[in-house]
Amino acid sequence: MATVFFRGTYDEAFRLLVEARDYLTYREPSERAELSLDQRLAANREAMRLTSRLTQVMAGCSCAGPCRRGKLVSRKPSTPIGA
Repeated sequence: MATVFFRGTYDEAFRLLVEARDYLTYREPSERAELSLDQRLAANREAMRLTSRLTQVMAGCSCAGPCRRGKLVSRKPSTPIGA
């Protein structure tokens, strides 16, 4: 049952990622032309946040199965990245 849940979550995140890509590729450029510079910056920030979050969800779902089966050890890094 858990496999179905994570697979469904992964598939949904992937569909949302593709939908976001299509929007940003085909519709957003024409809508962007009507925005002020500040609005463009805010829209760009939100687009980056959206794709980043969806990619994180997909990565988490991809790792959930192997972690559950014991093939991938889930742990926190001992030192922060960049420290």
